[in-house]
Amino acid sequence: MRLTVTFWSDTDLQRCINNPPPFKPGFIFVFCDFGGGHDENVIALRNGNKVELVACWVEHNKEAAAGRFIREFVKLKVKPNQIAGTLRIKSNWIYWNAVAGQLDARILVCPPVFRA
Repeated sequence: MRLTVTFWSDTDLQRCINNPPPFKPGFIFVFCDFGGGHDENVIALRNGNKVELVACWVEHNKEAAAGRFIREFVKLKVKPNQIAGTLRIKSNWIYWNAVAGQLDARILVCPPVFRA
């Protein structure tokens, strides 16, 4: 598999925001940015060619944040294999991938990047 990275100019980005392409539903995937008890928690939903932030909140209690993530996943009706995210703990980036109903944490040696 090959990954292509494209950088848009500010003009291209504004043109796309002001005149988005027609919505084409399709591939469903959820990406999470876990706040780790001090930063903002974010859930982004991809449906086909559309990406939207569906939940953003700050929660200092990690257990409460985990509960909110689970409630949001249930509300979105996503399966564990449709969820991934990142969390920074000290100097390590953790990549969370929900597999078979469990979270599998793998430490990355560098900040997260999208790879194919």
